[in-house]
Amino acid sequence: MAENLNSPKNEHSSKRLFGLSPRNVTYRSQLVAFPYFVTAGLLLLAQIIFGLFLAAQYVWPTFLINSLPFNINRETHLNLLILWLLLGLMGATYYLIPEEARSKLFSVKLAVLQWILLLIAAVGTLISFWFFRSDIGSLGKPFTESPYPWPYFIALGAVIFLVNIGVTLIRARRWTPISGILFAGMAGISILYMIDMIFFPNLTIDFYWW
Repeated sequence: MAENLNSPKNEHSSKRLFGLSPRNVTYRSQLVAFPYFVTAGLLLLAQIIFGLFLAAQYVWPTFLINSLPFNINRETHLNLLILWLLLGLMGATYYLIPEEARSKLFSVKLAVLQWILLLIAAVGTLISFWFFRSDIGSLGKPFTESPYPWPYFIALGAVIFLVNIGVTLIRARRWTPISGILFAGMAGISILYMIDMIFFPNLTIDFYWW
């Protein structure tokens, strides 16, 4: 009988990933969630710090007014929220889907490429806010003010994510309520984000999607 390449035994015999031992997980490919969780945690910490700056500016309106104006602080705080939630949810999906599908992830390399793209988008967005005019390349939409070209990186990362998870589930031929909800939820978020990239002159139509 041919060896099952998706079996936990086969996965545990593999080498380390990101310096972590695969013996602590069912499938080695689950370890790709680690950089997502670390990055999400760091962005959450940064969001809390900028949130404290915002609170201070409400009490003392001139606090850091020249180096970090309120409008830049606010959009930094809100976009950090979106970024860490997105990375955290994607990392959790990469960790849970192999367990639910009883199969290793389709491509660890694609997951790493996606993480790099999202990291570039996060850093590029923050640099644009801090060192350039934040309205250059931005459609001016609340909560998604990230100026172009960074939304293209996020959209590409979302497509890679859906392909990676979708192919994993199709190859495994095993769908569970948890895997279905995770995939459908993340697909919905990705589709709504891509729709948000379209400029609608009517604000009512624009906000309808959100």
